[in-house]
Amino acid sequence: MDEKIRTELMTQTGKTVFVFIGNDLRADDGAGPYIAKNIRNDSVKIINAETVFENYVEEIIELKPDKIVIFDCAFFDGKPGEIKLLDENKLLNYKMISTHSFPLNALINVIKSDLKNIKVIIIGIQPESVDYKEGLSENVKKSSDEIINFINSL
Repeated sequence: MDEKIRTELMTQTGKTVFVFIGNDLRADDGAGPYIAKNIRNDSVKIINAETVFENYVEEIIELKPDKIVIFDCAFFDGKPGEIKLLDENKLLNYKMISTHSFPLNALINVIKSDLKNIKVIIIGIQPESVDYKEGLSENVKKSSDEIINFINSL
């Protein structure tokens, strides 16, 4: 995980909500739920949205966070397991894996329409496989464990 991502995660200006998206049954797309289930830091707010991020939009708005950090698998032509800050304005350029029924950018726009000053950080993890099978590839698991350890240390 590069320094820019570490800085974005460490910078706590007000309330931050971490949202993890993914499908445990689609190999590396399960990285988000895997990370969420292994965070042991009670000082951070975690939402394991899995494949239904849209079901948590109202809860996020009610929490009134200053920042939301979204983790999801995405194809961005990186190496399997690579972690990258994704440009919110270019989300349509990335192939997002999750099977949620609404596009991620549309859900972010709903949140931003209610929370005018919210900062949105989107972190993508390059998958190796999104086949229908359980378990993460070695590279994605290693990156996911790095994220878990970092968030647990905050």
